[in-house]
Amino acid sequence: MLKEIINLTLLQHTIRTATPLILAALGGLLTQHAGILNIGMEGMILLGAFFGIVGSYFFASSLAGVLLAVAVGVLIGLLFAYFVIDLKSDEFIIGIAINMFAGGLTVFLLRSIFGVKGAFSSPDIVPLPRFNFSFLDGIPVLDTIFNNHTVFVYVSWILVFLVYVYLYKTPYGIWLRASGEFPQALETAGVNPRKMKYISSIFCGIFCGFAGVHLSLGYLTLFTENMSAN
Repeated sequence: MLKEIINLTLLQHTIRTATPLILAALGGLLTQHAGILNIGMEGMILLGAFFGIVGSYFFASSLAGVLLAVAVGVLIGLLFAYFVIDLKSDEFIIGIAINMFAGGLTVFLLRSIFGVKGAFSSPDIVPLPRFNFSFLDGIPVLDTIFNNHTVFVYVSWILVFLVYVYLYKTPYGIWLRASGEFPQALETAGVNPRKMKYISSIFCGIFCGFAGVHLSLGYLTLFTENMSAN
């Protein structure tokens, strides 16, 4: 019974479904180190998922979907940073507002652009390509686990390492952490903590855009309302 439940296929799907969580968590990690609690990431992921579908459908290119999702993520990241850092708004309230805005906007645009309710799927949506490494074909276990994933599955593993190196092995990472832990000391060193906070919010938007487009173009190849909450 246990072998029927826990198998290689389950592990493969677990890796695939964990990818958006890893990407969003990396974005949240950066803002958290910068002293910002961003609970609006769910809305960022939802917008990334929707605009990924829009770009892929209208431009017949999954790359266009990725670029559009990232652009929207950067825009929302900048908007969040402006309200929280410059206007000194409560980050919790702004995060909730972004989630509500994303939910309402995607529902409205789903009806306005595609004329459907609930979900949208089409054969004209170009999904993210899946990679197959030929050198793993003859290895049954590794072939099942590591082959036939989209690029974001592999990129998420690399980004975990790169974010660690960035935060703990580079001066920029030290500045980012100092902007949240001790901004006065950072200013004394001649670095603007506001700039580092903005950078963290922008990267958070990018990672959430990646997470969203993986959901809609890599995992499912469709968009459903509030799919980032499922």
